[in-house]
Amino acid sequence: MYQHALRDERFEYVELHNQGTRTVSLAGWAFTDGIDYTFGEGVELAPGDYLVVACEPNFLGAIYESLNVGENLFGPYTGSLNDHTDRIRLSYPLVQTNAANGQTEVHMVTADEVTYYDGGRWPVWADGQGASLELRDPRSDNRNPDAWAASDESGKTAWQQLSLIHISEPTRP
Repeated sequence: MYQHALRDERFEYVELHNQGTRTVSLAGWAFTDGIDYTFGEGVELAPGDYLVVACEPNFLGAIYESLNVGENLFGPYTGSLNDHTDRIRLSYPLVQTNAANGQTEVHMVTADEVTYYDGGRWPVWADGQGASLELRDPRSDNRNPDAWAASDESGKTAWQQLSLIHISEPTRP
């Protein structure tokens, strides 16, 4: 959610999905471009599960009852998601020993990234029109704008029956 309909940054978030078959420890994983956030020890993502990293996790948790801070809702991150275009990069720590000096070094390796735009073939409804931007298929190439869609928000509202009564003034003879 890079641009909410209310233009309020407290609604911004990034959602992660584990498409694999094993639980992944996210300890030390970080968003290293676009926004800054590093996952602490004990954060795991089970196969098929989702989690959210929010600009304002307490605010978002109060709105969405399915999100629980510290369980599937994390943050706050620093920085912000640009309303027009941005690159979001998720990186993991690779620990290696430097052969020259024997020191342990940690290198952040890109696990995934996406650069989104608010025009062209990118979904218009995700650009401040009330929907979030979501990957259609987690196995697709997220560099391709056609791999993305605006979220379906139709289930979050209810139809309301309205009646219109038209009263006209009597005509004069």
